[in-house]
Amino acid sequence: MKKLVVLLFSSVCIGIGVGFMIRLHISPGGIDLLALLISKSKAINPGIVMFLIDLFIIIAGIIVLRDFKLIYSIITISCVGLCVGILNNFKSINFYLK
Repeated sequence: MKKLVVLLFSSVCIGIGVGFMIRLHISPGGIDLLALLISKSKAINPGIVMFLIDLFIIIAGIIVLRDFKLIYSIITISCVGLCVGILNNFKSINFYLK
């Protein structure tokens, strides 16, 4: 139970940080950069793109490695994708400062 709480808290913190970076069109690199480029060209929320790419990679890892501890990674990318999606969905940054 303690691991799950720590997992969710750290995932939300990462999601908020990455969400603000992508909102300002800054990328930490890797999959986030690819998601930012795809979201700019196709007008799709970058949180959804990040989630789908990461989900594909983790499911491939589960199939190849047969390690079901990677389910924790699916929970992490779900929280990160949700936070990025929410932070990039609103037009005004003042919403978060009130």
